[in-house]
Amino acid sequence: MKWMLMPAAAIVAFAGCSPASDRGDNAAGGAASSETGMASTDSASAGATTPVVTMDASGVVSQLTSANQAEIEQAQAGAKKASESTVKQFAAQLVKDHKANAKQLQQLAAKLGVTVADSGVETATESESSTMGELAGKSGKAFDQAFIDAQIQAHEQNIDKIRNQLLPASDQPELRDYLQQTASAMEGHLASAKQLKQDLAGGS
Repeated sequence: MKWMLMPAAAIVAFAGCSPASDRGDNAAGGAASSETGMASTDSASAGATTPVVTMDASGVVSQLTSANQAEIEQAQAGAKKASESTVKQFAAQLVKDHKANAKQLQQLAAKLGVTVADSGVETATESESSTMGELAGKSGKAFDQAFIDAQIQAHEQNIDKIRNQLLPASDQPELRDYLQQTASAMEGHLASAKQLKQDLAGGS
């Protein structure tokens, strides 16, 4: 988680998520874009609208499944190797939450007619593999700090990707709800990781 980090109880309602209001917003945005461009284009392009880029459910499932797998792997390492009890507890919570998030994603994918096996799940990225290699070479407080730093970076990247790429590209209400909930949960994990980073710095 990459993508994750979803406390199972954290169900957040967001305004403006209905397909109707999304279509209205897109239509308004397209009209505004056309009006702005009219001054610099000929009359033949006056009626053009800005296309809405969408991503099918299979692509979203693939990316989120890959993110969950990477987060679970890193968190399992954290739960085993961390020297501080607070870091161990945080890592264990990440494992629990990401597994719950992955299960919810599988159920949603099945409902949408997309199987995880067919979604072309990506293997670990070079960055994720590098992170695991770096963590494997550390121990004690050095491991704790590297693990927390990795979680902060991963969560910031995943939140940004969900909110700025996947949500705008997803047009299915149930998938959008899932993405909203996942991003909200990740933000909670990110806040916890940043607090742990401060605590570790204060105790060093």
